[in-house]
Amino acid sequence: MLLDSIEAPSLSSFHVEERYKWNPEDCTALCESAGRYIGAFPLPKPRDEEQGGISIGFREWEINLSIAGRSLTVWNSTWTSENGPEERIAYLASFTKHLDERVCEEVKVLTLWSDVEIDGYLGIIHARFPFIDEVVLKGAEHFEVDVAAVCGRLRSPSQLGSAIVWLLPKLTKLTLEQNVKSGELDHILKLVESRKSAGETEIIKEITIARLSGSVRSSVLEKLRQSVEVFKVCHPMLCLNVKRNGLDLSVVLSEF
Repeated sequence: MLLDSIEAPSLSSFHVEERYKWNPEDCTALCESAGRYIGAFPLPKPRDEEQGGISIGFREWEINLSIAGRSLTVWNSTWTSENGPEERIAYLASFTKHLDERVCEEVKVLTLWSDVEIDGYLGIIHARFPFIDEVVLKGAEHFEVDVAAVCGRLRSPSQLGSAIVWLLPKLTKLTLEQNVKSGELDHILKLVESRKSAGETEIIKEITIARLSGSVRSSVLEKLRQSVEVFKVCHPMLCLNVKRNGLDLSVVLSEF
């Protein structure tokens, strides 16, 4: 593969975009080759904290993997049936295979965006990036990340090979840059409480939610506020039917 013949010891920028229109393509080799350069040390200085982390995006017809602004994007309109969960996990494993260990230790933020299953990727990230302290779930116009699935995977130990481990043990921040439905707050609360009571990981200290919708129980909001050091809802004006003692709290939700 042409990528393997490139010598670039100090990349400040690296972007690969590949488009397939007619035939399904196995991108394992492409992901592995691109990962060598995307994960090369030193990383370029990020424009912001999130860009300095690793971003993983999978859709039925798209792969988007990046670290500190270096990126790989693969688009294939035939993948609707061929690019399944096993293939996507294989692509991510190949991408992370040759990352510089110093890069893996430097990365602190994990951003996930996907309209397909996402929680299965957390084991690979855990194995390669030991100091992730923030997870960002980022929805888009036509899809949202499955909050319940991600929280479910992180709120109890997981089987990795022969070991039972807590994934992302350094996690202290959860940021949801998407609409969060009222029922999903219960999953977030269970995640916070489970990791706190287990005493085997860092505790989650900060939760930031871009938007809330639905009928939100004030008891859940109060428990979340008391369970973390910082609890922010960035756009409270978009919350609907938040009630306490019969009063609409949508305009004052920022107090939490």
